[in-house]
This record gives sequence, structure tokens and C-alpha cells, in this order.
Amino acid sequence: HAFEYVDAIITRPATGMEMAVELQDNKTAVLTVATVWPVSEGHGIVKATDVLARINGVPLTDLLREVGLELPVDFPLVKRYVRARPRPVTLTFRTRAGRDFVQSYQDSIHDRIKRVVRKWRLRVAARKADDVPPLVD
Repeated sequence: HAFEYVDAIITRPATGMEMAVELQDNKTAVLTVATVWPVSEGHGIVKATDVLARINGVPLTDLLREVGLELPVDFPLVKRYVRARPRPVTLTFRTRAGRDFVQSYQDSIHDRIKRVVRKWRLRVAARKADDVPPLVD
């Protein structure tokens, strides 16, 4: 069956995506997107569960073979390798079924985190304002 692919062009130092290794049925390891943070340039394009297939048009498997890295054993080094690609970099992901559901769930969690942080910041700011002694002329 034909796969669908999406491209994310990353210009910033951080991709804004957390990656994970996934072992597939045929015992092949792939680099899968675990989380796409709202600040990521790939947010809305790349979604959790997508599989990194190519970097700048070159298959990830070829690039890793070239530098002697292998998943899952070299996972930390593979993450570092992907992160170290010169910017801008085009990351091509193979999409998977269920990606929209997983991403909407993650977005709701990110929204909840934002609300909690906002409330916390307001409380801290209010406490700091209370701690300031009144100005004396």
C-alpha cells in the first residue's frame, strides 16, 4: 500500500519534537515521533506516531548506515545525529493511521499545562506584589 509523507522544514536549533524508538512486527526499529510541542515548526504538520523517513531527501537508514549507527542500540546517538543536522533541514515523515487522534490528545494536555503554568505565574506575581513594602516618601 502507498504511504503518505509530510515534510517539516526546521530552521531553529531545536526541532520541538520528542522522538522514540519503536520496534515493528518485522523486528525493524524506526524513529517515531512521541511528542510535537506547540512551539515546534513542525506542529500541525508532523504528528505523534509519524515515522522519520528521510533527512534532506536521503533515507534515514542510508544516513545511519553511512555513519555506523543502528537503531535501537544507538538511539541516543541517532537523536543527537538528527538534532545536529545543519539548518535549515527538511525532515520527511511517513504518516500513520490514528495520528490525528493522538495529536489532539497531546494538544489538550499541552493546553492544560499552559493553563496551570499561567495560574501559577499569576499566583507568584500576586505574592511578589504583596511582599513589596509600601513606598515611603
